[in-house]
Amino acid sequence: MLSAVNGIFPVISPIIGGYIIKYVEWQGVFILLALIGFIVSLAIWLGIKETLPFASRISGSPINSIIEMFSLLKNTKFVKLVIASGLVYGGLFSYISASSFVFQNYFHMNVANFGFLYAMNGIGIAIGSAIPGLLATRVSESQQIRFVLGSTFMTALALISSWFLFNSLLTVTILVLLMVFQFGMLFTLTTSVIMNLSLKNSGGISALLGLSQNAIGGIMSPVVGVMGSQTYLPMAISIAGCIGLSLILFLKINSSNQLKQ
Repeated sequence: MLSAVNGIFPVISPIIGGYIIKYVEWQGVFILLALIGFIVSLAIWLGIKETLPFASRISGSPINSIIEMFSLLKNTKFVKLVIASGLVYGGLFSYISASSFVFQNYFHMNVANFGFLYAMNGIGIAIGSAIPGLLATRVSESQQIRFVLGSTFMTALALISSWFLFNSLLTVTILVLLMVFQFGMLFTLTTSVIMNLSLKNSGGISALLGLSQNAIGGIMSPVVGVMGSQTYLPMAISIAGCIGLSLILFLKINSSNQLKQ
């Protein structure tokens, strides 16, 4: 569920923001964000109790907590997995940052159809995020990750090839929907593998995982723009690069028998 939420909201947020600025100035978006932040903080403060047993908590000052968190970076396996997961988000953000240019500017899709496409993306991520759990008793997480990363990489290569061979809106739409469905699966799988490493300081693990995902995603967003926005080829190349690097990292981990089978 957490992976589904993390994957869906980066996709649907631009739609929400687009509708907001139709009725208010752009400052209204930040007012809404501040309001959401306040409500969430209040809900956490009043309604969510600490679930970690007292004996398992890290004692000391906030500085000690930060030191404990960054000590996780000494674990090579953890670092590789976190970077690999971040690269998956890099692929998603490559799509998010370029999609409006691709579908509205290049293919001249109207706003209503583009909004519908984004809604389908969100549904695809939600469905994809639920699939690994259904397969868990039959296929290991390691096998699922290798297969889905491989199939996502092949989908990205097909998207690159389509620019030279087919270059049609229908082809690109089908490939994109297939890709975001696989992104949903990868969000669940990578998060599950990392959180099940049996390392102490699960809060630190979650923080570094989120940092990697958002940092790499944030880096890839402008990179796609620098590569050009006249075609969807830069987007496809960026996604293929991120997923290809992630696949290489996971294969290296697996070859060292670092993932549980």
